[in-house]
Amino acid sequence: MLLALTAASGFAAAAPGGSFVSEEAPFDRTCPTRVEGPAGGPQAPYGRRDVRFGRLIFIGLDRPQRWRQRRGADGTMKIPVVLREGTAVTVTIRPIGRTRARLDFDREEWTRTGRRVAGGDGQRAVRFHACPANTPRFSDGRPIGPWTGYNGGFLVDRPGCVRLTVSAEAMPTMRRRAALGVPVSRCRR
Repeated sequence: MLLALTAASGFAAAAPGGSFVSEEAPFDRTCPTRVEGPAGGPQAPYGRRDVRFGRLIFIGLDRPQRWRQRRGADGTMKIPVVLREGTAVTVTIRPIGRTRARLDFDREEWTRTGRRVAGGDGQRAVRFHACPANTPRFSDGRPIGPWTGYNGGFLVDRPGCVRLTVSAEAMPTMRRRAALGVPVSRCRR
């Protein structure tokens, strides 16, 4: 039996076992909204503290994070992503326990004051679209290479653990716990 609920933030349906799955459309980050660093090469900008989900990498997600809270608003954590060219990849976030957090990749929201997870700010899901490798760079017109970068991160009301799910066509769905503003070891249980 499927129970449908209408919520201010979107449509949710009860899945077997009582968990709720959001039907809210993901926010799209596309090639024109990318950021660029040094000229892209064939190798991924991947280090020990980065978290890899197939072709998508969260830069520095496995290092201790600074939770920056502003007066009258939830805190933010800057964690950019890079994506290797190919089909779009969707990231969803699910808080664990009392944690309140969302993805924060909508650049138009960043200038608003008083942003709060409880008020519906941030995104539950973001779909990243990588640029073709031959896309000209903004700065010098040379090809960007196989990796596309996107600035953003997380909007966090209460630091803690979250579950990130990453999916794309022709790629197995991957899930992992991540620490937002708490020690990484706390979320590895």
